[in-house]
Amino acid sequence: MVKLGYELMLCGLDDHELLKGRACAQKQLHFMDQLLDAVQSLSIGYSSCSSVQEHFEDTREKNEELLGELFSSFHLQTLLSPDCALWSLDMQTVLDEQDDDCQRPSLSVELEEEEEEEEQEEEEGEDEEGEKVVELARQLQESAAKLQALRSERFMHNKPGVTVSEANTSTLDQKLRLVISDFQQLVVAFLQVYDDELGECCQRPGPDLHPCGPVVQAVYQTLTSCSQMLEVVVEVTDTSAKAVGMVKQQQSEQICWGSSNSVMSLATKMEELTQKYKLFNDGLHKDME
Repeated sequence: MVKLGYELMLCGLDDHELLKGRACAQKQLHFMDQLLDAVQSLSIGYSSCSSVQEHFEDTREKNEELLGELFSSFHLQTLLSPDCALWSLDMQTVLDEQDDDCQRPSLSVELEEEEEEEEQEEEEGEDEEGEKVVELARQLQESAAKLQALRSERFMHNKPGVTVSEANTSTLDQKLRLVISDFQQLVVAFLQVYDDELGECCQRPGPDLHPCGPVVQAVYQTLTSCSQMLEVVVEVTDTSAKAVGMVKQQQSEQICWGSSNSVMSLATKMEELTQKYKLFNDGLHKDME
């Protein structure tokens, strides 16, 4: 069934799900419409015939006549070598405009003009043809002289006497010309593609900004500042805890004081000094009284 539907151009070779009724509803409806159209066209086609067999024979004869006409000498040459433009209509107009703007006489055009002039001179007479041959010979000699001059100039650049800086300058100039030419071609190609395809996409209006944007930005900045302040508070808390730990460690640590080699902690030493100061202060007051 799939092969028959493919031959009738109703479905593809892998549309098994369509014939099993498992495809989407839209695709099945489209398939049924095409099938009904095909059946109606067949019924309309052989309505004038007495039987279906006669209709198929008539269709076969008409197809044979059509193929015979297509494969005749004239139509066959037209099919094998069609004369049509390879570009689309929009591209063809652009190419025609570029050809009109940038048309330059090439060597082939000059040769064709010279050949046409030669044919005209042959029709006018043998004397004019001889003059044309002389003129062409002179042009050929001039071209050969120019070519020889270019070759000699090239050989002069390649001689050992030429300095390295001159050779590098010549090579750099050639590379620069090549790069500029390639860049120009890329720019022209991009402009052409932009005008044909990308121009419409790039002319879309800008996006509409919601009025809540500044409010959201201010809230984000406030949250960022709060996060930074919390990080600073955490660092200060950690530093304070470390300082308290160091103080407690120093207070409980036993240290040797003075020449008496007495070992005691910092807190004990502070209490001892405080008591000595009180005794000294009390004795001083008693002496004054």
